[in-house]
Amino acid sequence: MWIPLVLEEPIIVAEMGGKGNDLGRWYQATTEPRFQIEPSSIFCYSEFSPLGNANSVRRSDHKKMSKTLLLFVVSSFLVLTLAGAQPQDDTEAAKVRALETKLMDAYRQRQIDAFASLLDEDLVITFEDGTTYGKIGYISYTSNPAIQVEVAEMSDLKIRMHGDTAILTGSYHERGQTKGQSYEYRDRFTDVWVKSSGKWRLVASQYAVPSKKQD
Repeated sequence: MWIPLVLEEPIIVAEMGGKGNDLGRWYQATTEPRFQIEPSSIFCYSEFSPLGNANSVRRSDHKKMSKTLLLFVVSSFLVLTLAGAQPQDDTEAAKVRALETKLMDAYRQRQIDAFASLLDEDLVITFEDGTTYGKIGYISYTSNPAIQVEVAEMSDLKIRMHGDTAILTGSYHERGQTKGQSYEYRDRFTDVWVKSSGKWRLVASQYAVPSKKQD
């Protein structure tokens, strides 16, 4: 397998081309991005010149330098691979954040079809007083004309990605009217979204009233 290597400083790379002290051909590696090396053929590297003076390198140094260079190449490859996964997580997190906002807007504006489309069939939601609803019950609660939601907003939102599962935590503020009486909630909440068949759906939600600090 060939691994691309971008070098900050010029080095000399040697390939094992024969037996004994015959180290084969020597190459001048530069900062050219397209320079490639094959780990299985790396024997040593050195900063000395001129090219071709292979016999001046001690065999004991060859193995040490070879291991150092190989470790550097493998480590760089792993770092780049892991770093490449981060943008994917960021993209999915942004999608979930947008869906959370869409869900809240649909709840506040009582857009039932849009609201229901974001709920998983196995949804379980727990309110501040311990009341729990499934998907159908939550939709019925949201569509109740006796409840007029005036404000529904999130803050301090944090998203943790675990593969196809996203866990959201934050603060929630709701204000409105119910049966002619004003109400206002200030909660902490946890929402769990799961991606299935390419679509994110809310599968669990819990609201809790923060405990008051004792004097």
